Amino acid sequence: MEDKELVFDREHHILYTKQCREEILNKISLHYSAEDVEKIFTKVQLQYIEFLKDYRTDLG
Repeated sequence: MEDKELVFDREHHILYTKQCREEILNKISLHYSAEDVEKIFTKVQLQYIEFLKDYRTDLG
């Protein structure tokens, strides 16, 4: 899944940096086969978006 396909409030939240994305992919590849890396990363992306949906931005 491409980062631009992820639906979240971009006015209040940021997505991970390119460096962070690469680090996540590297960590996944240490534990999963090359065929599964993209599927696992998609799950990580969707879980992150779910976290952002519940994150409050009016704390300050």
